[in-house]
Amino acid sequence: MSVADLTAGESAIWRLAARICPVTKLVVNRDSERLVQVNAVVGAVFFLVGAVAALLLALTRWQAVHLLPPNWYYRLLTLHGLDMLIFFIIFFIFLFFFMLFIFIFRFVVFTFLFIFFAFGFLVLVLVRSFLFGQSA
Repeated sequence: MSVADLTAGESAIWRLAARICPVTKLVVNRDSERLVQVNAVVGAVFFLVGAVAALLLALTRWQAVHLLPPNWYYRLLTLHGLDMLIFFIIFFIFLFFFMLFIFIFRFVVFTFLFIFFAFGFLVLVLVRSFLFGQSA
């Protein structure tokens, strides 16, 4: 969609829901832009939590410091694993795919979600067939 398409003949709702980037002159959906910003902030927060947990784990493993008792060491190890492997990665994957599909290819959100979940389902089917040696 170009600037001319946005200004000529489009509804007022679309004009409120989108803006034109002053640098690239592309139409940017405000809801998608906000979602990308929120994913970036939440991903950065989870990265910082995981980095602090990793630093505390490293200081505990260092014999000269030995910072935490064993029960807190394993709690932080679990926190670090869940945080970095699940929460941080999920928010940055969503950030990447929203930027890729919405800003570059200009797909709508529902198309992105369909492609994302169809890809996830395909990966689950392939992993299941690989692990159990059966076709799905």
